[in-house]
Amino acid sequence: MSTEKSKFSWITIFLIGLGFFTTAISWSLFNSYIPIFLQASILSTIPAFPFVVALAGFFMGIDNLVAIIMNPLMGSRSDKTWNRFGRRMPFLIIGIPLAAGFFIGLPIAASVPGMLGLASLVILILGFDISMAIYRAPTVAMMPDFTPSKKRSPANGVINLMGGIGSIFAFVVGSILYGINPFLAFGVTALIMILALVVLVLVIREPEIPEEVEKVDQPLRQAFREAISDRSILSILIAIFAWFVAFNTLETWFTSYGVFTLLWPENIASLAMTLFALVFVIFAIPGGLLAVKFGRRRTIMVGLVGMIITLVIVSFMRDFITVLISLGLAGFFWAFVNVNSIVMLWEISRKKQGAYTGIYYVSSQFAAAIGPIAFGLLADVLVLFFGFTLSTKWILLWPFSIVFLILALVAMIFVKRGEIGEEEKLTTLT
Repeated sequence: MSTEKSKFSWITIFLIGLGFFTTAISWSLFNSYIPIFLQASILSTIPAFPFVVALAGFFMGIDNLVAIIMNPLMGSRSDKTWNRFGRRMPFLIIGIPLAAGFFIGLPIAASVPGMLGLASLVILILGFDISMAIYRAPTVAMMPDFTPSKKRSPANGVINLMGGIGSIFAFVVGSILYGINPFLAFGVTALIMILALVVLVLVIREPEIPEEVEKVDQPLRQAFREAISDRSILSILIAIFAWFVAFNTLETWFTSYGVFTLLWPENIASLAMTLFALVFVIFAIPGGLLAVKFGRRRTIMVGLVGMIITLVIVSFMRDFITVLISLGLAGFFWAFVNVNSIVMLWEISRKKQGAYTGIYYVSSQFAAAIGPIAFGLLADVLVLFFGFTLSTKWILLWPFSIVFLILALVAMIFVKRGEIGEEEKLTTLT
């Protein structure tokens, strides 16, 4: 039995999930309030500026660019790192304190009026984005170092569960603390990040000798070559891109659809997508367990078909309860998809989990950047040239997302690798 397999335990997986917890709790708070900070800061600097939302959106989008560049680099670097702190842990030790420091400074900078406040806020945002990118891919890649192939799907469900708990904590407790004082919400979150790191450093002991790690000089470059030349890997990445375009477009614009088309209050529209996320968290672990029984590819394809059918149905619904239930069902099927995708890449990575985790994030983050923008442009074109109104243009949200889910389903047909046990076969062959 390998060192990493002998160290497997569910308690260890939950503890590793603390790393993902720190990213979820901070990003949830960041995405909720930094756009507000930016718009207020821009207006205090340039009161008559006509493109406040666009400029704020540009600054908010920096994280996607940083992630696309840095996640594969950091993930790959962690494959080749080994010191007294471990293999992945050094990146957490550097990234989490830096991110917490930049994070706690955000509400302070936002309280400073004028150009000084805006410049400080943008610098802190960039620093936070870079710091998070230092440790995100190594954090996610740490789990398969401790987990045998057959348990990685449910273990990834645990990691996603921990991330979901972080998001829910940020939305519930963070909003309460923010109502008392914005600095309190950001300060407590930063403190939780540091405490999570302390627990990880004290408790997690990475395998001393990373056995079966393929010794290559440039694992990232080799991983990219493999991804381009291997039809299964390329098909998985295309599928990941397509379904994240669908997901991020829905996540970004559903509130607008609810407000302008269904005429719901903003908080009610936001609640519907919150249920989607909550159901996903609840079924993250079951989604992984189903993959153990029925196979990862098959589970993902069932999830995609279920989401497509559900979105077709919800596109005709107008009643709040019906839409709410439908989105909850979509969250259920989304768990089948999201939990098992990165696990298939790990399975064929030849122990370069860090590099392949980075490549996964290139695909998903590129989709996060492209999807909402592409639909936004489509919506504007519909209004300008085809007579759509503010309320009717949002109806195209559903077919737009459905088309990309269908593309993802087609891509998965060409995936022939990534099932449980393949990693052991590859290791034996090499």
